[in-house]
Amino acid sequence: MKWISVNEQLPEIDLPVLIAYKDWHSMNICVAMRCESGYWDVQGVGGYEIENDFQETDITHWMPLPALPDVKTR
Repeated sequence: MKWISVNEQLPEIDLPVLIAYKDWHSMNICVAMRCESGYWDVQGVGGYEIENDFQETDITHWMPLPALPDVKTR
């Protein structure tokens, strides 16, 4: 999978995706969903809670979530 620039294409509304976003000092990655209101609803990743939603101008790239691993049950 490749990162998709938000300048090229946006994901469907309410579809969870990985996003790359900029804050005041670095680039970060988390899971979020694009909302009709122009904001992204942040879902968090790795057990971290992210309390803020992002404006569309904060997001630079996105990609679909990878498929779950094939885990065999006993």
